Amino acid sequence: AGLMLLNACSSVTKQSRKTTIMDASQEDTLGGTGTSSADIRSMAERMAREISGIQWPSDLAKVRIALTTIDNQTRFPINPNIIKDRLLTDLIEFSSGSKLQFTENANGAHYFLNARLTALSKGSSEGVSDYILYSFKLIDKDDTVVWMKAYETKKQGSVGVMYR
Repeated sequence: AGLMLLNACSSVTKQSRKTTIMDASQEDTLGGTGTSSADIRSMAERMAREISGIQWPSDLAKVRIALTTIDNQTRFPINPNIIKDRLLTDLIEFSSGSKLQFTENANGAHYFLNARLTALSKGSSEGVSDYILYSFKLIDKDDTVVWMKAYETKKQGSVGVMYR
């Protein structure tokens, strides 16, 4: 019985893998050419700083911005809510004390923040390359673009199982 217990413990140890705890803004070593946590964090912070720095109309006591659905037109399955939630977190942080208010409900909003992810992907027997453009657009009730910025990444990697 003791031998079986030792054998069972050693097989668990051999099958287990080391887990590395990383800061979310660090790139991992797994590779891949899609969106990473570092991309999301950098993008959200940059967009939030830009939006919080806009000179808003003085006739509005409060500026209500609705975050709309993110349109993912890339080949990568991305949960758009992770981008939306991180962006909303940073928007609230960077606009603290200002007249900005954020919502996901379009009713009563003065402005609407739209986002679209598009990509240019190419591959060969040597690898893959992906250029991803994250476009953010703030429009008013009349569909007039009042602000627009983009964040972009380009990554190259070897062809792996996920690309076949």
